[in-house]
Amino acid sequence: MTPPLLLRLFACLPITALAFVPSGIPRQPALVSCRARTAESAVEITFPTPEEAASAGIRDWPQTFHPSSWSEAVAEGQIATRYVLDGKGRVSIDYYDDNGRQASRKDRVYPGTLVEVDGEATLLWEVDGDEGMIILTPGFEQTGTLALALGFFVIFCAGLLAGSTGF
Repeated sequence: MTPPLLLRLFACLPITALAFVPSGIPRQPALVSCRARTAESAVEITFPTPEEAASAGIRDWPQTFHPSSWSEAVAEGQIATRYVLDGKGRVSIDYYDDNGRQASRKDRVYPGTLVEVDGEATLLWEVDGDEGMIILTPGFEQTGTLALALGFFVIFCAGLLAGSTGF
């Protein structure tokens, strides 16, 4: 087995383990599938029901508010997952298929839309109206902002400690 194949197999282990849950425990259908990346699966747009989204933990993901259009890039080897919680608009996705050819697609998005992009791509989000869009992501991806917030928190704690000890 080649290393990339091994990585795909290990990535599927948590999902595979769900198949062996004892029969007395209710299982929800999985939103994630483990299959090799093809031109058709490089971009997937689905519409999970609110119950499926809640059972998959999507509603617990960190959220970001976007008042107007924005773009984002996905690096090769990365996977971007976005869930539209509120607002509507369009997403244009420019990506590369397995043959290295550039492909693109443009889709309408609205609350309940799940967008998954596997591999190098550019996403252009266009917001309809003045209400903006709330997007959920599975992890905090703005590392620069996270580092800044962490730095302020450390300084704040040091100030509290210094103030309480009489310095």
